Amino acid sequence: AGALSVAHVDLMSLGVLEAPGAYGCALAIGEGQSAGNWPSYGGPHYGFFAARDEFIRRMPGRIVGETVDVDGRRGYVLTPPIGAPAAYPPGETFSFHLTLLGDARRLLPYFILAVPEMGLGGVGAGRGRFKLRRILAEFPDGREEEVLPEGERVLRLPEQAVTHADVLLQAGQYSRRWRNGNMASLELEFLTPLRLIWNEALVKAPDFSIFFARLLERVDELAVQFAGGERRPPEERARLQNLAREVRMIENRTRWVEVSSGSSRTGSKTWISGLVGSARYAAPTPVWAELLPWLLWGEAVQVGKDTVKGNGVFRRAG
Repeated sequence: AGALSVAHVDLMSLGVLEAPGAYGCALAIGEGQSAGNWPSYGGPHYGFFAARDEFIRRMPGRIVGETVDVDGRRGYVLTPPIGAPAAYPPGETFSFHLTLLGDARRLLPYFILAVPEMGLGGVGAGRGRFKLRRILAEFPDGREEEVLPEGERVLRLPEQAVTHADVLLQAGQYSRRWRNGNMASLELEFLTPLRLIWNEALVKAPDFSIFFARLLERVDELAVQFAGGERRPPEERARLQNLAREVRMIENRTRWVEVSSGSSRTGSKTWISGLVGSARYAAPTPVWAELLPWLLWGEAVQVGKDTVKGNGVFRRAG
């Protein structure tokens, strides 16, 4: 029960034969070299792994966004060590956060297997090597669960995931501080480069309405792609964006930093520059009450370009 049929096929034969899915196979695998390969691709051989439509979202490759519908957003975000030094001396410890989104969290074991291999091969310009010590699962209420205790090899996968109900509860608790006034201010700290594009141009000031529009767009598309969510009705999106336009920036302490990401494989670099620092915003308390849950989701999934490289980390100050 629950078994899937797999067909091993010659790729070129499918030009004259029925596709495996037509005769009940769920998956198809085979050697892909007969379809050709360009010289700069890498190795001389490659395989293919295909699935019927209903199984595409369950393929491991989708976690890195290789299925390109809905802009091919990745199923994870990386939060690097905040305030980390340029280099770690031998023996020093460090930590980073990895957030798996929606049903992509089922692939956590694959990440856990990959991290020690990364450590053996080395990362960064000096190919610094590291060992995995332990893994913790963190929750919005401050709880932690050990996924991989130090010195052990058995995973203890968390049974719970953060849900919208958790976020609403957290938002309600946070908004209690605003009950005694008609207006309230909120300071956001941009801890890693915030790289936003609006009207095909880089945004070099922390305009809240643009920031929130990109945040809402990202949350909605991730919900559809990885959590089986429905698209937000246009009128609901317009209502939230109109509320965001009521927010005014009253203090701006951000600066633009030039940052590039290098590839040891290609020898090229990609610019991931953006805004860092902090900004304070003011709005009527009912406006914040509506926007706060989505800001909390934004803290979890990060905002803007290059989130898989650690960009777009922000937090509420205080």
